[in-house]
Amino acid sequence: AGGSGWQQEEFDNSLGKIRESLQSIGLENAEQEEVWNVLSAVLVLGHVRLEGSADHANVAGASNGAVSQIAQLLGVSAGDITDVLTKRSMLAGTERLKKDLGKHAAEEARDAMAKALYSTLFDWIVKTTNRALMISSPTGSAGAMAATGRSISVLDIFGFENFSVNGFEQLNINYANER
Repeated sequence: AGGSGWQQEEFDNSLGKIRESLQSIGLENAEQEEVWNVLSAVLVLGHVRLEGSADHANVAGASNGAVSQIAQLLGVSAGDITDVLTKRSMLAGTERLKKDLGKHAAEEARDAMAKALYSTLFDWIVKTTNRALMISSPTGSAGAMAATGRSISVLDIFGFENFSVNGFEQLNINYANER
């Protein structure tokens, strides 16, 4: 938003195509909004700054708005987001203990949270897409994707790899290798 007219038109056209594609794999508007919420939360996490010492971290005051925005996008409390970023939670018997993280560990927790959210979303979209491909098969069986003749593949010119599950991390590795 805020670009020149042709940029806005191009953006709107691209967004429309993405929405149509998501709808074609069975994602209705409410589910699409959840996808946008998770993606937005990942992006906003990049704006969260942490401060503190080697044994205690907290969210920098200027980042409180970002934490609130992430909480709203994910449907949790801002306190929960702050705890995830600045504390380690351990289960001892039936009791849950929380221990403060240092600044460096909190930064790693923030980055791990972003990676986990994005990776989980990626895996979910792949499963949803595969389910949509299987539904188009008359049998809906485990071999349905082969039966429909449809598949999604990534060509890796640096060597063929056949994994039973390809995650977001593998896609990034393959993409980086292609560059």
